[in-house]
Amino acid sequence: MRAFSVLDSYTYGYCLQEKNLPSGSAAETAEATEQFLSQVPPGEFPHLVEIAAEFTSAGFDFAREFEVGLDLLLDALETWRAPDLPKPRMPG
Repeated sequence: MRAFSVLDSYTYGYCLQEKNLPSGSAAETAEATEQFLSQVPPGEFPHLVEIAAEFTSAGFDFAREFEVGLDLLLDALETWRAPDLPKPRMPG
C-alpha cells in the first residue's frame, strides 16, 4: 500500500504541475514565465525568480524530468522488495 501511495502522490503532483505550468514551445514558456514573474516582487521571492529564470534558460524538459524522478522512485521501491538488500528505515 505504501508503494502505491508514493507513486500516486508523485503522479498526482506531476499532473497538477503539468496542468498549471505553461506548455508548448520554449518561446511560449519564456513568455508565460516573464508574465508570471512581472507579478512577483523579486525582493520578496528571490529564489522563486532565480529558479524560474533557470527553467526557461536551461530548456527544462518537464516530461523528461518526470521520467527521471519516476525511475528514482521505482529504484527505491525495488530495494524494499529485494530480500538481500537492507531496508530503508521508516519514520514513526
